[in-house]
Amino acid sequence: MTIPVVLVKKQRATTPSTTIVTTTTTTTTASISTTTTRTTTTISRKKPSRKWIRSCFFFVVLKVLVLAEYDRSYLTDETVWKQNGRTVFIDRSSPNEFSDPGMLCGLAIDDDQTIYVSSFTSTYLLKRSLNDDENQLIYQNTEGGFGGGYRDFILDENNTIILCSSITSSIIRISIEHSTAETIISDTNCYGIAIDNERNIYFSNDAEHVVKKWDSITHEISIIAGGNGRGNGTDQLAHPTSIFIDDKQSLYISDFGNRRIMKGEPNSNEFRVVASDRNGLEQLESVGSIFVDHFEYVYVSDWATHRIVRCHERQQQQKCRTIAGGNDAGNQPNQLHYPAGIAVDKYGHLYVADRLNYRVQQFEIEFY
Repeated sequence: MTIPVVLVKKQRATTPSTTIVTTTTTTTTASISTTTTRTTTTISRKKPSRKWIRSCFFFVVLKVLVLAEYDRSYLTDETVWKQNGRTVFIDRSSPNEFSDPGMLCGLAIDDDQTIYVSSFTSTYLLKRSLNDDENQLIYQNTEGGFGGGYRDFILDENNTIILCSSITSSIIRISIEHSTAETIISDTNCYGIAIDNERNIYFSNDAEHVVKKWDSITHEISIIAGGNGRGNGTDQLAHPTSIFIDDKQSLYISDFGNRRIMKGEPNSNEFRVVASDRNGLEQLESVGSIFVDHFEYVYVSDWATHRIVRCHERQQQQKCRTIAGGNDAGNQPNQLHYPAGIAVDKYGHLYVADRLNYRVQQFEIEFY
């Protein structure tokens, strides 16, 4: 009689592991003997190394950063916004004393989804997070009256705002954290304002029909657009208002009196028309505030027709099309009443300072 033998292959113990057992049976009829071989094999699964974990973590972080960068891909030639907006700023039922700032003018939104507004008719500069129920006061000047409030502004580095103040006829820098102000340029008429990547400040003077540049190093002021009297030539302007500098440092000017948008390339004094009241199917009746996205689409508040249009100079068939409002003046979700400031957040949502409805409307992307 043959004694069963169990053969076990010993391996270093690891955790976790999987054990596979294989049994072989051999039968010999003549000797009526049975041989059974039992083999036990242990297969180890190694714990992930720290190096592998770090690599995986880096990949996840990199993927998140890439997705964040591609947020801007929401804006395409075919992007469409929902026709019904929702009010995200100014709630007249709020007990907050700053719930009604008057006729809105400037508008901006930062990456943390905080909205900033200025007003023609009040002396408040306010902000409000999309997650808050009340407006917060950033800065107040008590010397203003009707038409003597704030105009356009820009969010600047170091948690500051650069603002056109018709109250003091100056351009001021305001600390958001400390609610303090300092004068950058005094004794000037400023309507629209922008800043380039070299810290130079550009501002429109609608009374003189010019756009000027303040050099951040020499502090000298020079005319860079207009300056040849009021007119409709490419070297002339008529009451310029809003201005904008895009990612490529091109300068856009809302030429209010000529109902057109002008564009000048960096370091050039030559300007051309990129949108006007002669643009075919969607003519501009008026030009107010402007915003330019990463793909050089110009958003214009056509306040006379209570709508926002989106224009691109390279589109041959229809340079401008309505993307919000355009349903007569009113306070319904699909209506605007003399829209002013425009902003687009990192997700492509459109924000409009709805001037005579005393609110900011958000229009979410429907598809792109």
